[in-house]
Formats: sequence, C-alpha cells, structure tokens
Amino acid sequence: MTASRKARGLVTIMMAITGAAFFFGFLTEELGHVTPEQAQSVPQELIIRYIVAMAIGGALSGLVCAGLFGRHGVGGWVLGLLGAVLASLLAGLIGSAIGQVPDMAAGGFNMTEVISIAFGLVLIPLAMAGRPVMIAVWAVLMVVTHLLARRARGHD
Repeated sequence: MTASRKARGLVTIMMAITGAAFFFGFLTEELGHVTPEQAQSVPQELIIRYIVAMAIGGALSGLVCAGLFGRHGVGGWVLGLLGAVLASLLAGLIGSAIGQVPDMAAGGFNMTEVISIAFGLVLIPLAMAGRPVMIAVWAVLMVVTHLLARRARGHD
C-alpha cells in the first residue's frame, strides 16, 4: 500500500469517527432539553440510521479531503486546518443526505428533505457552539488525524 493510500485510509476512518461522534454528541445534548417522554418518543431506528449515515458521510468527506491532511511544515498545518473544516462541513452535509434517503424513497423528495440536508452542513459547528468540550474534542480529533496522515506519508 502506498503512503498516500495509507494516509487516505486513516483520514477516512478518523472522519467517520468524527461524523458519528458529533451527531451522537449533538443528539445527546438536544435530548437533554426535552422531557423524558419526548426523548422516548424518538425511534431508536432513526437514531441508529443517522449515526450510521453520519459515519458514512464522515468517511466520504475524509476520502475527498484526505489530500489536505498530513502535509509537512507550517503550510501542511494550514492545509490540515482547511481540510478539517471542509471535511467536517461535508461530513454533516453528506451524512444528512444519506440519512434522508429512506424518507425520500418512501415519500418523495420535498422541501423538508432539502432543509434537513442543508442543516447537516452546519451539524458539527452547531454541535460545538457554546460547548468548549466539543470544540476541544474536535480539535484533538483533527490534530490526531493530521498527525496520523503525516506519519503515514512518511513526514515524521
């Protein structure tokens, strides 16, 4: 396996973890603001569907943005930061679109799905808004992703 492919695989895995984790974190936070009865009314299948969809969205965004991670020097860190932001936004967008597929297949494509998919674009920023721990977790995940890709590329 080439160094580039190894780096791409690592970034893909790390972004899958990030996508699923941030959806789960966002959901957990939001469910904390509703009554227990309201929280119980959310179908478990829907939660699982979206965790899986966000993991797939994260993986695909990592695949697309992997070339920005793991580069050498200050410029590499700048590219890594750009990759982290872009991959995170794309993870939410793609994951949300994947999560909507069963609904669109059952009821057709309408404006509600478009809004839900667009909301996915800001899922990770919303999950971090006003939550310093989530910001720190995201930063650590992105630094680890960059360092793993850097090692895979042989830049250590």
